[in-house]
Amino acid sequence: MLAYACINSACFGLLLLPAHLSLRSWVRSIAFDPSNEWFATGSADRTIKLWDTGSGQLKLTLTGHIEQITGLAVSSRHPYMFSASLDKEVKCWDLEHNKVRGRGGAQQQQKQQSGQECTAGARAQEAFG
Repeated sequence: MLAYACINSACFGLLLLPAHLSLRSWVRSIAFDPSNEWFATGSADRTIKLWDTGSGQLKLTLTGHIEQITGLAVSSRHPYMFSASLDKEVKCWDLEHNKVRGRGGAQQQQKQQSGQECTAGARAQEAFG
């Protein structure tokens, strides 16, 4: 099923995805990659799903938050995506390796990965700044 959304007189067609039709998994956020080849949805079921824009097929499911996903952003400069959740964490996802690269939150936690310090805030500045 195709639905349309209009923002400031620009209209977009959105494919309604069967995997997100139950109340438990309502889509709370959506973000498109800069090339429009895929998009990500963040849901009440605590998952992030990556979808092929052309076919609407599910490409990947990411898990790691313990509450609903409320925001997503995709970097135009690096293969990173950022997710925010009601668990009060922002996660930096490395989309080349499909894993969390860093996280930040109420306590501004730091992770040591591959011998390199990574916080979600630092990655966001690098990816978008």
